[in-house]
Order: sequence, then C-alpha cells, then structure tokens
Amino acid sequence: LMPIRPSRLLAGAALALATTALGAAPASAQVAPVNPFSFGVSGGLSLPTGDFSDSFGTGYNAGVFLGVRLPTLPVSFRFEGDFHEFGLKGSAKDDLRDLGVSGDVKARAISGTANVLYTFSAGPTAVVRPYLIGGAGVYNLRTRATGELRDVLDDFDVRDETTTRLGLNGGIGLEVPLSGVSVFGEARVHTIFTADERTNIVPIKVGIRF
Repeated sequence: LMPIRPSRLLAGAALALATTALGAAPASAQVAPVNPFSFGVSGGLSLPTGDFSDSFGTGYNAGVFLGVRLPTLPVSFRFEGDFHEFGLKGSAKDDLRDLGVSGDVKARAISGTANVLYTFSAGPTAVVRPYLIGGAGVYNLRTRATGELRDVLDDFDVRDETTTRLGLNGGIGLEVPLSGVSVFGEARVHTIFTADERTNIVPIKVGIRF
C-alpha cells in the first residue's frame, strides 16, 4: 500500500471541516420568524366639528384593533372597531332647561374601518416612530333621548334616529416601542357621508399594541 503523506491528511481534514461548516451555516443563519399580527386597545376624546359641533360637545371614544405588519416594509394594516359618544352642549341644553324638561340627547357612532399605516424610518433604536394612517369604513350613527325628554318624545311618537353610512379617515400618530408592547398616540379626522351633510369627528386617542 502507498503510505499516506501528512500533507494529504491535513488537506483531507481541512476539507471535512469546511464541508461540515458549510452544512451547518444555513441552520445557524436562520432567524426566528416575526409574528406579523398584533392587537390592541385605545381610548380618548372625540371632538365634533362643523355643523355637528353646533349642538354636541366633546365626547369620548374606545376601540379595539387587529394589526398586520409586512416584513421589511414600512407599510402595515389596521382593522378597527370604535365607539364614540357625545352629549348636548350649550344653547341646546339651555333650551331643554327652559322647557322644564330633564334629560339629554346622546349621539353615538360605532365604526368598523380598514386602514393603512406608513411608518417613517427612524432607525431600530429610535425612541419614537411617527406614522401616517388613513382608510375607509362603515359608520352606524344613532341619536337618542334620555330622562324625561325621552318620555315627552315618546308621547309624540318621536323615536331614536339611526342610520348607517360610509366614511373616510386620515391622520398622524406617534408610536413608542417598549419591551414586548408599543404605546401610541394619534389624532385623526373621520368624515362620514350622511344624507344632507358630512358629519366630522376628530378622535384624539392613546392606546397600547400587544
């Protein structure tokens, strides 16, 4: 048999080590997949604007959402359900008081919207991430009387008013990533295409995304 030279032994060992390393590299280079889905809750103030603000004052809002983030892209999606409620203000309340009738008129909006978010690139270590948000949805609007006023209107067969309309929204926000969650604050304008005019709501909300 031909003797094996040391140089050939070293070359064979180096080739075996290189093959093993190349075979293991793809496994070690794998990165755990990032969950593209998130959910969250939010709440805050809702400001009526335009003709809607003539009779109704600042209200409140509460909502839930499902987020879908696209890997490596600044675009994501948010599907939201929100509740807004408003009460009478100023002269409208004074008119009720002058009539000697207690009660209030509540206006509420329940919405389901689909929205697109564009998050500006601020670096992986950025403390605050600004974003734009906008979309469209369906809004169910209702006005109802409370207290003695409801009884008076029932006597005249005046019922609650309810309608469902389409609408658009758009605004800006700031998100702060924390350990495992993110908190955010945003302001948007919702324009609802009602029968005679547009109803505008400006919710200012804060929330948390899990």
